[in-house]
Amino acid sequence: MKSALMRLGLLSWVAWLSIASVQAQTENQPVAVDTTGQSLRVHRTTVWAACVPGAGQIRNRKYWKAPIVWGAVGFLGDALVYDIREFNNSKTWLRHETDGNPLTLNPSGLSASVLEERAVFYRRQRDLAVLGLLGVHLLSILDANVDAHLMDFDVSENLKASLFYNPLSGTAGIALNW
Repeated sequence: MKSALMRLGLLSWVAWLSIASVQAQTENQPVAVDTTGQSLRVHRTTVWAACVPGAGQIRNRKYWKAPIVWGAVGFLGDALVYDIREFNNSKTWLRHETDGNPLTLNPSGLSASVLEERAVFYRRQRDLAVLGLLGVHLLSILDANVDAHLMDFDVSENLKASLFYNPLSGTAGIALNW
């Protein structure tokens, strides 16, 4: 155990020294600035996608992707509203069932244990709907960013003709030549 901790400490020192040396080497080098409009276009597309779901796809002229994003956001938003409403109903009914006051009635007719299970279920569903909304939004931002980066990617016939495979003679394997 002691030798494993010593090796871990040695590895952390080696990692720290290598990071420090790389940092010292790169501090004196000038940073390359993209003067073309591509980086500005990518940045604006990403900001649009972050502000409005589906706007990045429209800005990239991938119009068919925007309804998919809107449909996912609409479905998950509707599920979120439903789960919040059912969770609040279950909590209210459980409070009416367990308060000991005969004047407050539980309109559902369910027992306290069933109402508690129901509240836990809808709370979990609510949390999953929120995570789903965040996931869809983050994926739409990522998709818009990647599409904006790939808009200037060269896919001409010259590029396709330059990629071919060539079996190696005398050995087992395939080489990829550029």
